[in-house]
Amino acid sequence: APEGIVYDEKNNLFYVTDDESGALFEVVFGVSVRSLATFSRPEDIVQLSDGTFLVTDNAWGAVFHVTREGVITKKVRMRRSYQDVQGVTVDDAGRLYVVTADGYDSTSFMPSFVFRIDDYDQR
Repeated sequence: APEGIVYDEKNNLFYVTDDESGALFEVVFGVSVRSLATFSRPEDIVQLSDGTFLVTDNAWGAVFHVTREGVITKKVRMRRSYQDVQGVTVDDAGRLYVVTADGYDSTSFMPSFVFRIDDYDQR
């Protein structure tokens, strides 16, 4: 099922993560869909200022960097108790924020943890 979406205004493209197929899709609305990269269970996506992406993957409990050519590099791996990685964003200073669920099937609308990671390798 579709999980995350980001709009690339400069190139008029959408990028959608799908946790069932494991794909990150590049979408030209009403025209075409292509698989840009493949993960295990991708959740959220954020586009960085250089046009590349960060994607969370629940199966790995990790955040991956993806180039526009589909090259994937693992950037952050969460500890076992925080591996239900749900959301990701980056602030203007380049700090990475990751939201995780508690992993215990909680029905709370609030995330269990929000992590700020100041020193991750941005490339």
